[in-house]
Amino acid sequence: MTPDAVVFDLDGVITDTAHLHFLAWRAVAQEIGITFDENFNEHLKGISRMDSLQRILQHGGKAGA
Repeated sequence: MTPDAVVFDLDGVITDTAHLHFLAWRAVAQEIGITFDENFNEHLKGISRMDSLQRILQHGGKAGA
């Protein structure tokens, strides 16, 4: 049996993935000695991954390093 349709949820409309993104970013940041909380994470919503990374690095004092 082949499916008639496939649904992609790329932006969290069907499933809220915001907390999972927070956990992933936090884990990556912790590997390089940067910590942040969910309040800081609010500033990462709605921006690109590269912009998120830049903000995290800046927050941890590691921008341009």
